[in-house]
Amino acid sequence: MAHKRKRGDRLAHADNLKRGPDIDLRRDGQKYGLREENGRFEFRDCPFFAVPLPTGQILWESDQKVKDKHVQELFHFVREHHQSMHINTGIHGDEQGNLVSRFDDPRDDPINFTYEDYISIKDHLPDAQVSFHTVAKQAAPFAPDGANMIVNAWCFSSRYGFADKMDPTTGMVPQRMHKLECEFLKLLRSFRCNAASVFHDKDIEKTLEGYIETKCTGTDPEQARTEGISSDEVLDKFLKDASKKVLLLQGRAGAGKSTLGKKWALKLWKDWKEGDRIPLFLHLPSHTSVKDYLKKHGVDLDVQWASFIKDKCFLLILDSFDEMEKKVNMVKKYSNEFWECKDCKIVIACRNDYIQSGGGSETLILPEPGQKRVLVTVWICPLDLSNKALVDRYIDHYVSLKMGSWDKESYKQALNRIPELSEIIRTPYFLKVTLSVLPEVFCRREEDPNFKITRHNLYKAYIDQWTDREWNKLDENIQEKLETLGLDDNNYRAYYFRASKMLAKAMYIENQSLLTYPGSNGIFAEEPFCMTAKNRFAEEGGYWLIKGCPTNICHIREETSEALNISFLHDTLYSFFLSEEIYSHVMKPDRAGGGRPPDGLCLRSINHRLEEIREHADLVLQDPQYKERLLDYVKASRTATEKEILICAANSATILVAAREPFSGLDMRDVKIPKACLRNGIFHKTDFSGADLSNVDGSHGFFSETLCEGANFEGMEFREYPVIRGHNKEVRSVTFSPDGLWLASASGDTTVRIWDANTRTCVHKLRGHTGGVNSVCFSPDGRQLAS
Repeated sequence: MAHKRKRGDRLAHADNLKRGPDIDLRRDGQKYGLREENGRFEFRDCPFFAVPLPTGQILWESDQKVKDKHVQELFHFVREHHQSMHINTGIHGDEQGNLVSRFDDPRDDPINFTYEDYISIKDHLPDAQVSFHTVAKQAAPFAPDGANMIVNAWCFSSRYGFADKMDPTTGMVPQRMHKLECEFLKLLRSFRCNAASVFHDKDIEKTLEGYIETKCTGTDPEQARTEGISSDEVLDKFLKDASKKVLLLQGRAGAGKSTLGKKWALKLWKDWKEGDRIPLFLHLPSHTSVKDYLKKHGVDLDVQWASFIKDKCFLLILDSFDEMEKKVNMVKKYSNEFWECKDCKIVIACRNDYIQSGGGSETLILPEPGQKRVLVTVWICPLDLSNKALVDRYIDHYVSLKMGSWDKESYKQALNRIPELSEIIRTPYFLKVTLSVLPEVFCRREEDPNFKITRHNLYKAYIDQWTDREWNKLDENIQEKLETLGLDDNNYRAYYFRASKMLAKAMYIENQSLLTYPGSNGIFAEEPFCMTAKNRFAEEGGYWLIKGCPTNICHIREETSEALNISFLHDTLYSFFLSEEIYSHVMKPDRAGGGRPPDGLCLRSINHRLEEIREHADLVLQDPQYKERLLDYVKASRTATEKEILICAANSATILVAAREPFSGLDMRDVKIPKACLRNGIFHKTDFSGADLSNVDGSHGFFSETLCEGANFEGMEFREYPVIRGHNKEVRSVTFSPDGLWLASASGDTTVRIWDANTRTCVHKLRGHTGGVNSVCFSPDGRQLAS
């Protein structure tokens, strides 16, 4: 109904509006400072536009966010030209008249635009002829005869971006689009209120409570240690810098990349208000597009996508890029999906070295080649046990949750008394794994000082603990189902272990971190799973066997069917079980002297799988026979031409070097190990004559007196650079002459020196500065030098 005027109000009843002189926009629009475009008339640098109505009135709308200064400009136009105005405003409701609550607190009253519009009028139009109309559901615009101007509530446009969906001839938002906007707002509210279901992680709140902030750095901590900054500071800088569009977040497996992404998303959801950048968190292996992601959450935008995103800004947090089946430039894919939106920034998380092993940021991370300026790269710093305050805080939290059998001081003392743990524990996740088994491991070390504590052994103890807990909590009916598969109180550990190895092998073969049942090459029809049901999974022993492994099981329910998505609790567990599967294959008696290599070593390079390499390295250290078998695979490449044999040889060499096994004095003639990672390897007097070392990473390797006659070094990296010594203090500037023959250096020792670039000898020492020299430069012709 129309608002009736009260004492003190500056509003007129709609029936009492007095119409001012009509304005013919088509004839006089330019005179009034309006330009015509596509049948509508616009102010310069203002989102409002006018559409002439058949009644001679003018309808005002906006297809962008409206600010206070824009409202003032429209009001100024009304006053200056003695116009009367009617505003269609109201309470935000859906097409059925249901009221939508405020996003910031569901308990608040419905969003009421009447008051907000009234305040604008009170402030800016104290003497104007204005009325407004309040509605609680969509209706045709109310256009009283006495009004020159009709405005369809700017608050509606400003807060929710419905303006570009409104039909200017009727003033109505199509009901489907209106419903989708409401559903989307409800979805954002559910993200904030129910993070566990969004992340498919029932313990996410506990995880974030105990999250270890190890800071972030702009340099790879595996190469150089630098002072880090807080993760919130990283995100804040990225969001505020308009020139940056992509944030690449890297770290070891277990460093907390996924947890940090979820922390950022949850923080932004909790702080979110209308008009803010919209954060969306996607687990890449599970979703093909944002439209697909939203559809799974009940918002189907296939048809209205372009108009829906047009006036919105987004932040996409793309998790687990390194776990996808294929290496695809997801940044480009999602940038294309959002190219019509107002602005889109992307955070993409993956393990260290994964990007470089796939061709670099040019092909996998940048929206378009050559756009490096839009990219920010940060690494999560490794966990350092010497940071007592940080580690103690986590232990306090761990004990407070009653997750361990010791008190706080016992855990802290045990960590201090096992010195090798400082090298083993480098991530928050592995600290959690270690604490769970530390009482058992510490007792074994006390009983046997020669007991080796390795990552691999700690994981074994963790898996045993996990399977014990899972088996003991099963009721009798489920245990009976598992007994039909052969499980009992004496062998359940072996069954769970075997099942986990089979899952890891199937994931490796399919090159993805998720397995789907039904599907996944029929693995679940084999022993020990023997699953055949299409829907009633809980009736099958195989289902409970998988559930007892350290896995996540997600039920995907369709209208007439149900499927399972199966993944390991953590990527490092996948690496552990895959290395165990490969080890058991290699160490079979019939594999002595070589034999067919295991699938896990011959299908693809493991160079970017650092956690997997470390697991293999631990196995080499604890079993000398494993070392000999891997060395046999390297030597078998001498006469081989099959691609699988060469990949296996390169992977075997990579593992042996990671285990710090020296190749000194070994006969490696004619071996073919292209693309192997020999970083930091020891090759003193190794004979690589005739070997294929193409594209090998030999950085920082010790190649003293190595024999290399006839070897293929194409593309091999050593990353060893010549050193020139001479200055007494820091070198502040260096420059080559235009012809490349000379090198000039400026130093804090007050001198400039000129060097022969070929012999690396100093040919001139220039004195004269009384203080340190900050810069030096050759003239374009190379004949003069400025310092």
